[in-house]
Amino acid sequence: MISWSFWHPTRTNSPPIRRFVAVQGFLWISFLRVARSGPDSLRKAIANRPSLRESVISALCQHAGANVISILLDRDDVTLTQAQQTKIELS
Repeated sequence: MISWSFWHPTRTNSPPIRRFVAVQGFLWISFLRVARSGPDSLRKAIANRPSLRESVISALCQHAGANVISILLDRDDVTLTQAQQTKIELS
């Protein structure tokens, strides 16, 4: 007998919370890749997201252009560390 999860890509045998965490982890890895090597248009979209991990903020500080950095600096919920500020100054 073939399970429903085999035919339906959104159904799996794992609990919903595990699927949610897996999707969230995949999204953050994708955000980190775009922050490091993607175009600034996508970096702007990431910088405007409601919550950002420190690793994504650091990658944006190191690789993004001035307009993306200004988005980060204008946010009240993002406080740049000394290391992130140094990366901005060096780039």
